[in-house]
Amino acid sequence: MFKISTKSQIVFFFLLFFLLGNITFGLSKSTLWLFVTGVLVTLILLIFNTKKVSLVLLCLTFFMIAGLLFQKQYHSFENAKIKDYVEEKVEAKGTISSLVQQGDEKQKFKLKLESVTFRGQEEDCSDLILVTTEPYPVLKYGDQINMSGKIKEPGFIEDFNYQDYLLKEGVVAVSYQAQVKVSKTGQGNFFLEKIYALRKEITARINFLFSEPEASFLAGLLVGERRSIPEDVLEAFNRTGTTHIIAISGYNITLISSLCLNFLNGKFSRRINFWLILVAILTFVILAGADASVVRAGIMGAIVLSAGLMGRLSDVKNVLLLSAVIMALLNPFVVTYDVGFQLSYLSTLGIVYLADFFLTKSTFLPEVFDIRESFSLTTASQIATLPIVLLNFGRFSVLAPLVNVLVLPLVAPAMLFGFLAVVFSYLSPALGDLLSWPCYLLLYVEIAIIKFLSKPAFASVLLSDKLSIILSLLWVVVLVGIFIRSKLVTCPKKA
Repeated sequence: MFKISTKSQIVFFFLLFFLLGNITFGLSKSTLWLFVTGVLVTLILLIFNTKKVSLVLLCLTFFMIAGLLFQKQYHSFENAKIKDYVEEKVEAKGTISSLVQQGDEKQKFKLKLESVTFRGQEEDCSDLILVTTEPYPVLKYGDQINMSGKIKEPGFIEDFNYQDYLLKEGVVAVSYQAQVKVSKTGQGNFFLEKIYALRKEITARINFLFSEPEASFLAGLLVGERRSIPEDVLEAFNRTGTTHIIAISGYNITLISSLCLNFLNGKFSRRINFWLILVAILTFVILAGADASVVRAGIMGAIVLSAGLMGRLSDVKNVLLLSAVIMALLNPFVVTYDVGFQLSYLSTLGIVYLADFFLTKSTFLPEVFDIRESFSLTTASQIATLPIVLLNFGRFSVLAPLVNVLVLPLVAPAMLFGFLAVVFSYLSPALGDLLSWPCYLLLYVEIAIIKFLSKPAFASVLLSDKLSIILSLLWVVVLVGIFIRSKLVTCPKKA
């Protein structure tokens, strides 16, 4: 049984129960858990009379508070005004509040509504909807538009709950094949507008310097832009378990931070290194567009840095939990419905608690080019995230550890040369072209390795839903045991 004897441990359980409350209500979407918790509180008061009763009651209180906050937000979205017009064609006015995903056949963006007109009657409306329209005119963040289209409620796409997926972004309805007309420009946040413009310019410059698929690969590494990556290359990434490389995630940022820390190690104090890498993370987040998922990934990367600064697992565990609680307070749907956040969070847990273990067990690998550290970080991350991967994608990448060991040491130098090529191309096109060559060679080799090792039939195994659930549950039990042995819950005794 766990001994709860310090303030740190008490805070840990308060945070843990708040998080459990959010997850429980998120999965059930029912107020039944409020009743169950109330019954538990009553039974504890009637049966027990110990000093620990107050602690248990407070834990259950945090559980209920999290549930109530989730229910409140969920019901406000369920009763959104725009849902009164589902399956109706409306006229609406609003401002584009996200990056516009531009393709050859369509554009997609989030629209913050200001008003809705139906049958000649205009009403104020401040809901957020996802709009799909024709590829022209080209739209951008901050454009105020007049829209005409049918409002639809997102539902299930086969087994995928599209409504829950959109809820994490605050989107309550969708409109396909909408007709739009721009009325004003520059109506968004000035800072975000400049960030998105810079991101677009960097992507254009990358496309100028590099050919495909290396250009799209580098855009994925530097700014998280992966829509132009060819389908066969994306499938190769999926089969080899390397999609995290081109996704802006907590793991992605953590890997970069760790490699930077190795480079800076011994040159400055630990605290100065922390602030230098934190600035690098902030720069990376800005270049990647600074949307909600990227900011969350940046926070997770910063947490790993904090863990290294603190040193003690007893301190780190509360920081990790607090970060999840803060995100749940800001957006109750993130923890349960955002697979990207779940992968980032579990990846961070794995790196903090398991990476050192694998580092000590992988002495057979050389330290040159950070191969050993890349292996330990990747293995720790993938072991921790395996349950989420199996449950959501039903795919297990057998060759993932091997591919990551071969590819990851090349990622950081490719990003460095790519970044320098983009920057210096503005000063001197010839210099930018010169710096692009080592980057191109690194990217070419990475893609070649990934495509080659994705070809064997055993590289990726597709699992049935039932088998995925069973394996995930078994793996969760294993992970809990590992984390407990890592003293995730119990603090070390003072000498």
